Amino acid sequence: MRNDLMGPNFKLTVFRALLAGLVLGLAQPAAAWDDWGYSGGWGGGYYDSWDASEAREDSQEAAREAGREKRREEVEQKKAAASAEHAAYTESLYEASSASVQAPRGVYYRKPGFKSNEAPGSGAQQIDAEGVTIFYDQGIFWIKQGTQYLVITAPYGVVVDTLPSATTRVATKEGEYGYFFGTFFQRKDGKFVIAKPPAGLKVTYLPDGYEKVGSDDAPAYKFGNITFKPVMAVGMLVYQVVES
Repeated sequence: MRNDLMGPNFKLTVFRALLAGLVLGLAQPAAAWDDWGYSGGWGGGYYDSWDASEAREDSQEAAREAGREKRREEVEQKKAAASAEHAAYTESLYEASSASVQAPRGVYYRKPGFKSNEAPGSGAQQIDAEGVTIFYDQGIFWIKQGTQYLVITAPYGVVVDTLPSATTRVATKEGEYGYFFGTFFQRKDGKFVIAKPPAGLKVTYLPDGYEKVGSDDAPAYKFGNITFKPVMAVGMLVYQVVES
């Protein structure tokens, strides 16, 4: 009996049983992979999932880059708008002051509309104009408005005792005029009357406080009741009275 158990047939049977068990053991992990959803082993579904993940990341990155590009465009548009606005502002400042570039410097001047809580100097001349008291001080005309004093354009026909400093002389066919920051004077009986300038009279500057009128192709400037247009005279830009 012992010999039978140790015989060749018995050994062959045992070897076959061991071999079958080994095969069965090796096959078991494959079944386990199938249970976890990897029926294709290292191919198929695993690589499909990897590719899908990469596609999602690429799509998300493309969306983020599109968002960044849009923000860059918005920043550039804002910069362009700010630059255009600055240019327009600069142009408006230039336009508002270009006609007064040649105005005398270091001269006492207040443009119409200026208000002060202080009265004109003690040396100011008081003028009655149709019941309204006007204060004349160094070429500037003031009226009292409540507790303040307001600068006005010089009213025609008012007579003053003196000319302001920096008055320039302008000769015309109608006679000689004194000119000071938009105001014209004519001598009369030792004094000076505020005069209406004749059309065609030319001056070298306009004071701050004028208004631009007309078009860009045909600009004009208005100061009080007087309208000027820019013209060239002897190679220099001057301002000619067209209406007063």
